[in-house]
Amino acid sequence: MFTAFIDETGASPNAPITGVVAVLFSDHSLQRFNNDWCQLALQLGGENFHTKLIVRGEKFYTNSIASGTTEERRKFLFDVAALVARTAHASFVANLHPDDFEHLGRTAPRARHALGSVVNSCLMSVVEHIAGHLQDHPGSTIKYVIEDSTSHGPNARRFFESLGNRPDIKQRLRIAGYEFMPKGGAPGLVAPDLVGWLWQRLYSEADAEENARPAVRPLQSRCTYDLAVDALFDPDKSPPVLPIHLAPGGIAALGLRLRLSRLG
Repeated sequence: MFTAFIDETGASPNAPITGVVAVLFSDHSLQRFNNDWCQLALQLGGENFHTKLIVRGEKFYTNSIASGTTEERRKFLFDVAALVARTAHASFVANLHPDDFEHLGRTAPRARHALGSVVNSCLMSVVEHIAGHLQDHPGSTIKYVIEDSTSHGPNARRFFESLGNRPDIKQRLRIAGYEFMPKGGAPGLVAPDLVGWLWQRLYSEADAEENARPAVRPLQSRCTYDLAVDALFDPDKSPPVLPIHLAPGGIAALGLRLRLSRLG
């Protein structure tokens, strides 16, 4: 079995993209991640992991690495990124431009209602893509662990709960179960937090249109997260990071599938 840990990205108004990040682990690799994370977590001093707080430094977290020097925080982020890189099976980043979602409300209001929100649309798309990605693993199933958020709203819960009435779709999507958890509720939620934050820094519209890896923008030498970028986005050394850019036609089709399946 696989476990996918999911978090939203781009909640702030100034974020380059709005979407959802999923990091997929096999049972064996998740056990390795959890074991190794125990040692790294000691440096947080009991605080939850927030990539942005560690990058910018937070002096009031006196017992946490977030209050450390730039070099200490840089090393810590690299260690976390390297842990994800050596244990994750794959990562997925789905994004949808808010303007396209609002346009859908004018052209296909029922489809928009079924999807519920930008973040929820990306969540549902990620679920479909992960199932397709695991076609080479016959018989494999996926448990979803979703960081609880008001951005998902009731639509995400309704989507997963309604699958109980559609075992055929649940089987097609390979869903073994799901759980909504608060930040810090599971070690694996560290992974999408880090991948999503770094992706925001590397994103460009051109790459989204081409559905390719983000171009690594020039980083300030020895900035807090440069080593983490190298660890997670090296195509020769790290697991794939698969972008899912939801264009207007694709999001309308997703909403229609949800309506026809009575999942939205």
